[in-house]
Amino acid sequence: MVKPFSTPPLSDRQGGLIGIIDAGCGKIACVMTRYFRDDNVQPTAEIIGVSHRASKGIASAGFLQNDSGDPIANVIESAETMASERLKEVLVLVNGRQIISHRVAVEIELNGQAVLDDDVNLCVKRGVESCLRKDQTMLHAWPTRFRLDRTNPVEDPRGLSGETLLVEMTCLAAPKSFLTNLRQSLERCDVRVRAFLAAPYAASCGVLMEDEKQMGALCLDIGARTTAFAVWQDGALCHSGHVPIGGDHISGDLAKAYGLGASDAERIKVQRGLDTEIGEEGNLCLADVIGPRMDEIFERVLQQMAVAGIERNQLARVIITGGSSQLENLTPIAEAALGLKMRIGKPLNGWGGPSAVSSPAFAGLMGAIELVHADFSGRFDALASIEDDSALHRAGAGSKKVFGWLRDHF
Repeated sequence: MVKPFSTPPLSDRQGGLIGIIDAGCGKIACVMTRYFRDDNVQPTAEIIGVSHRASKGIASAGFLQNDSGDPIANVIESAETMASERLKEVLVLVNGRQIISHRVAVEIELNGQAVLDDDVNLCVKRGVESCLRKDQTMLHAWPTRFRLDRTNPVEDPRGLSGETLLVEMTCLAAPKSFLTNLRQSLERCDVRVRAFLAAPYAASCGVLMEDEKQMGALCLDIGARTTAFAVWQDGALCHSGHVPIGGDHISGDLAKAYGLGASDAERIKVQRGLDTEIGEEGNLCLADVIGPRMDEIFERVLQQMAVAGIERNQLARVIITGGSSQLENLTPIAEAALGLKMRIGKPLNGWGGPSAVSSPAFAGLMGAIELVHADFSGRFDALASIEDDSALHRAGAGSKKVFGWLRDHF
């Protein structure tokens, strides 16, 4: 897998204890995870504390919306109680509606010379420069494809000679003001924000198998008010986006169609999903109410992919995760609308936590644990530290520190 730029190793972080916060639109969740080495000196991870609660969530400006009490503080305190540990620093998932995806290509002249590490680093640095905007903070940046003399892609261009080197890149950013407000909300809870991580990236890492990433996969994370998606090709995330429709909209459709209260509509959605049985007095069946809304989500995702230059025939499978992925009879509707084989994306690793965290609703948190574990294992540096909020600053800090992915990837 191609890796984002680096951050300090976990070995110097609170003895390998870190909390992960998912501040979504419909819930606040926290997991506390201990990273350590077993008797065989193999790094491992274990969830020691979990807490979550429904909430009005985080506003688009990055601050907590009006709610009873302080749900972030309450969730953190509950996780600490379960873990019998004090949480000092956290990694924060940034929800999909705040993620800005940049796809860029940078080309440099080689003049017949062999490609060196410095040449690749220069391309990546220029790619980050071209994406970096004053009102945004870069969360992740990584190369997705290399081409010599604009020919077919090569996996490792180093040592090969040519006239030009073209590096295609994906960069994920978020509004700087949103991250500042979110960080301040968490610091009022007496925790330090160590890093931010794009939730669509984390969710896809939590549920996708390696061969799916290689063959091409679309990962849809259907949240409360937003459906985020990540597209993988050739083992790297190449695009991310979101549709402002989620499970709450489906519940709203049911409430309107059947004259139900919000809680009853949510309960029917969860229990019966896309049921095709006709209701009393000839009312529409559930599938006739929910189906069009799901079709709208899928259609808008495909439209965004097309704008980004990604066609569905470039992908092998769609994986749907998030709370609303568990709707009954979702598979045939999704496969018909997307034209791809589909499976439900459950986290591939539960990390020793309670059974609840193995559901698709916790895909982002479980994926974040995987990324931090990979960082702790030295396999790659997965997290973007917030201490320097400019990816360009980090890119200029020296190729050995910033682009360590090059050594590990090839």
